[in-house]
Amino acid sequence: INAEYGGYVYSMVSSVHSSLFCVFLALFFCIQAQVSVPNTPLLQHRTPEQVLKLAASDQFFVLLVGSSDTTYKESNDKLEQEISMVQQQLLRAGYSLNFGFLDSVQYKNQLHEIGVREVPSIMVYRDGFARAYTGQRGGPSVFDFLHNLLVNQPLTNLNSKASKKSFSNSEKIRVVGYFSSTTDPTFKAFETAARQFQITMDLGYTTDPKIAKSLNLKEPGQLSIFKPSEKQIFFTGELTAESIYSWIKANERPLFEELTLHNVHGTWLRDAPSFILFIDTSNKGASDKALSALKNVAKKIGRHPSDMKFLYVAANTLPELLRTFGLSNEDLPVFVISRPAQSQEYFFPKNQKPTAANLERWVESFFSGQLKPSGVFSNDESIVELTSETWNSQVVSNSKNVLVYFHAPWCQTCKDFNPSYRRLADEFSSDLVFGSFDPMKSGLPPDGLEVPSFPHILLYVGDKSSSIVFDSSQELSYENVKNFITSHLTQRKDEL
Repeated sequence: INAEYGGYVYSMVSSVHSSLFCVFLALFFCIQAQVSVPNTPLLQHRTPEQVLKLAASDQFFVLLVGSSDTTYKESNDKLEQEISMVQQQLLRAGYSLNFGFLDSVQYKNQLHEIGVREVPSIMVYRDGFARAYTGQRGGPSVFDFLHNLLVNQPLTNLNSKASKKSFSNSEKIRVVGYFSSTTDPTFKAFETAARQFQITMDLGYTTDPKIAKSLNLKEPGQLSIFKPSEKQIFFTGELTAESIYSWIKANERPLFEELTLHNVHGTWLRDAPSFILFIDTSNKGASDKALSALKNVAKKIGRHPSDMKFLYVAANTLPELLRTFGLSNEDLPVFVISRPAQSQEYFFPKNQKPTAANLERWVESFFSGQLKPSGVFSNDESIVELTSETWNSQVVSNSKNVLVYFHAPWCQTCKDFNPSYRRLADEFSSDLVFGSFDPMKSGLPPDGLEVPSFPHILLYVGDKSSSIVFDSSQELSYENVKNFITSHLTQRKDEL
């Protein structure tokens, strides 16, 4: 995991999409990564002056802003290779886009001039506007994003009741305009500005007075934004592409939204805390009830000074994120307050009902500083969170045999294994005490105990004078750790 990615797990092959096209696309990039990457030409290096010139020419231009710092060389090179592959695949699909690379170290004092706010960034320059790509940083997801921009029409024609009804039922932010005709210059200005947001918002227009009236638009040239559970917002001012763009951008954040492949980096990975609900959409009853509670809390708390975001995640949409929090589908629905920049999570207590009132009190406790960050297993009664201070009482002096799992929040192998550890704890609770040791929460391991790497598993049996180490050369899986436990517990029983 690269620190520059804010702690988010980098995953090149996305299992997020459900369509056969995207499954094929992910497999294609996987094959390319194994076979063709060494021959993939790198992106053409650009200067800020060249970027500004290309942007001013209204070209569709994609810029990767990376770092020549040796600390991030491996991840930077990998991302550059993948973006270069995206360029090639778009070219094969018939789209000749301009791509480039800019070194943030060399031009650090000029980044703000080209709209760059963080490094690394994938910038999209279109129609003279600069937008940062906010989705997952991997070949398939970037290709999918750019391909959608190129293929799909940004605006939906709302000149029928059916199209208007479908548009009105959307959970996204909706931007709509009323125009006398599509040849009107103001329509062209709206189209240019609106299409900069076409992936993250639903954008529509109408020339039908009756449809416009149903949308509370009285005269041609009126624009409006609809946000879920918020008041309708109307545009005021001169109808230019620049003014419309600024207006949409100022209102692009909803009170609550779904976290998806195309907004995960820009929405969740920020310094502001996020209130996240994980749901399993196959369990509609539980999901709908949890979503209703989330929306009620978001409406009640509203725009908090902390800039907290209220988000929900469908488990089948971002399975990597589910594993990042050490969760599995069986745990859902789950409410979490996340502070990714600090690697801190606060899980809503399992012994409380997730009613809107309880959730609101819980969030207020977070704001007042009364909540302490949760460990990965804070809500699991069958797993004991260990510290160096409690080591002797919970491990050495324990009358039962003890299994200790050392893990860390930045360890992807740990995150993948966490659900299995929960399963093992439930299965062997009568035979073992299951311990969890997270150095970010528990501090350094006890004196004299060496933890060479994460993950690390130790089994203490009998008088606890020594431990048995799980062989790190084996895959850390449910079956392997289960066999490790049963074999040594059986051996212990035979000895007795």
